[in-house]
Amino acid sequence: MLDDPGHEPDELDHPNVHIAALFDGALQFAREALAASEAGRTVDLERRVGWVNAVLVDLAQRVSWGTGTIGRQISAILAYLSQRLDSDAKSPEGLRRFVADLNTVYGLWSMICGRAAASRAA
Repeated sequence: MLDDPGHEPDELDHPNVHIAALFDGALQFAREALAASEAGRTVDLERRVGWVNAVLVDLAQRVSWGTGTIGRQISAILAYLSQRLDSDAKSPEGLRRFVADLNTVYGLWSMICGRAAASRAA
């Protein structure tokens, strides 16, 4: 509890840890969708694509909340990726592009968070 004077915040209390977990989940589901696409498992592909989309919607909301202009821009990129996912899911090549693009956005988010943490510590 935050009001508990005995509570010592740790890294898991920081919202960026939860955002990182959502990025990790979206990437994992996207890779599973790619594997399903390559194996011709349509039902698994559709299920994984649905999961990726659900995580992206949540992620876009969390990234934009209280993070200023950069967070809103990253949120817009995530919304774009979510809109693009259905067409990308029609081929393994599209899913590979999607995974690469999502990984790039995750790297950007991580870099921004790292710089923010470093400036707070300085």
